[in-house]
Amino acid sequence: MKIDHIHFYVEDAEQTSDWLIQKMGFQSSSQQISEHTHTEVVSSGQISFRVSSAINRTSPVAAYLAHHPAGVADVAFVVDDWELILDRIDRLKTPVVNDQALHDRKAPQITIRGWGDYHHTLIANNPKEFNSSLLESDQESLVEHSELINIDHVVLNVAQNQLAAATQWYQDLFDFRVQQSFEIQTNYSGLYSKALIDNSGQIQFNINEPSTATSQIQTFLEKHGGAGIQHVALQAQNIFQSVAQMRLQGLEFLPIPSTYYRNLRDRFSFGNATRSKAVNNFPLLQQEWQELEKSAVLLDWPTDAAAELLLQIFTQPIFAQPTFFFEIIERRGQAQGFGEGNFLALFEAIEQENVVSLAGCPSV
Repeated sequence: MKIDHIHFYVEDAEQTSDWLIQKMGFQSSSQQISEHTHTEVVSSGQISFRVSSAINRTSPVAAYLAHHPAGVADVAFVVDDWELILDRIDRLKTPVVNDQALHDRKAPQITIRGWGDYHHTLIANNPKEFNSSLLESDQESLVEHSELINIDHVVLNVAQNQLAAATQWYQDLFDFRVQQSFEIQTNYSGLYSKALIDNSGQIQFNINEPSTATSQIQTFLEKHGGAGIQHVALQAQNIFQSVAQMRLQGLEFLPIPSTYYRNLRDRFSFGNATRSKAVNNFPLLQQEWQELEKSAVLLDWPTDAAAELLLQIFTQPIFAQPTFFFEIIERRGQAQGFGEGNFLALFEAIEQENVVSLAGCPSV
């Protein structure tokens, strides 16, 4: 499996696609206009976004936006074993939006309801009949000329006490497995999280639930009107270069307090003095240390594998309601995980500064 595209439902498709092009360097790919819906398609590297708005009340976009703010309405997967996934949908009685494929096994795709009101469109990976993916040569060309090259992971927020059930749903239907479980807890906010991955290793799908009534996840659920996709993480080839370019284009990122970087330097100095040789050979240039705070980029690494660097940064919410944002991420040295060390350190730093509401903070 792999992610084929992310589909956004918004108030104005043209305006949002222009924003993605102007602020984040996406390129316009195509346009689709039906009797009720206007869709713009933009891409960067192997990333494909569809952005739709309603032309009239019969549009599914209008129905969605009547209950939820603008955001991700569909995460589409390319599926290798088409018969197997259709059998599972049937056997598990998964709610289907378009059931043509269950009656005609040669139909190229099917749309099912996800955990909440968003959907998953499943696309048969059959190059003889249907394949929405780019040719490998085209993918390589796009990646070479793109700041953002791929979707790293997608994050779903669910209600309290729903994490286990939502995780099981993805395991039963897609055979995802849990690669990591963790908890982030401070004096003011908290969450439980499970990081899922498919058998091919190409899809990383994280699920969060609130652990406290004041959790930022609970705030999201209230503003979003239930479970939904909170953010999409996009891989950068060079995060410092990408962030600098996006700032020049007017993209705003989450401000990081200086306390975070003081604590980060303390963590590095402590490790450098007393921990493993790997930390002594820390693979971050002095210039990049300076660039971290200048760019407001977060840094995390395992204490026993300092070569595995995870660098990440978060945009401000991109729609009117503060319920969706992007993460930009760069992994070095086969870094795994999602920067949970960053989040705990960031939350604690913000609380020390006591200058911003935790409701606006990101979550893994």
